[in-house]
Amino acid sequence: AAAVASGLIPVGIGNDGGGSIRVPASLCGVVGLKPTFARVSEHGVYPLSSTVAHAGPIANCVRDAALLYDVIAGPDLEYPVGLHQPLVKPCTPLGLPSNLSGLKVGIYWPHFKHAHADIVSCCSDAVQKLEELEAQVVSIEIPEMEESRLGHFATILTEMSTMFSKERKEKGHLLNPETRVSITLASHFTAEDYLKGQQQKTRMIAFLKDIFNEVDCIVTPTTAMTAPEILPEAESHG
Repeated sequence: AAAVASGLIPVGIGNDGGGSIRVPASLCGVVGLKPTFARVSEHGVYPLSSTVAHAGPIANCVRDAALLYDVIAGPDLEYPVGLHQPLVKPCTPLGLPSNLSGLKVGIYWPHFKHAHADIVSCCSDAVQKLEELEAQVVSIEIPEMEESRLGHFATILTEMSTMFSKERKEKGHLLNPETRVSITLASHFTAEDYLKGQQQKTRMIAFLKDIFNEVDCIVTPTTAMTAPEILPEAESHG
């Protein structure tokens, strides 16, 4: 994301399990998309977390992200999981439409407002712009978000710990402290913890299917805060 934002590269590809495309893109002021699971081939990608992490585009604008998505999305014979999927619609010229009549936008306000005041203000301005373009903004409820957060935590860390088991033993000293702590914590999760995480994910999928029967999209801040300052003493070790 930083390389795209600084102009070193026109577009990039990231891998996102819990926000690793979307959060850096947001903090760097660029566009990041985590596609639907199996939409983009994982062939050749390090299997960080097999059920929740996958590749997606990072770009300076929505149009560039859509163009890159057109290229990387779709079936791949080397990735059987994604063989059966709808065709990718070719990218059409993108610009701000003059009218969004008929578009129904859902907002879960408690989550939307759970952010720094400047973030909420900026995102509220965007919602107002949608309304000026005649989009219909409606309040929605997303149940069991905390349970789903914990289920996701158990799922992604268990899968990361499994994939990193060899590296953790042989090269654990090269991992940063936060990663070592997370992987060590995950090694104490049980099969029951992982199973409950999968069950909660299934419940959230059902909730979201119901929500998307009522709205076309959900609008929310990407992060609850702006980019933190990088302290001088951090430059030596990243």
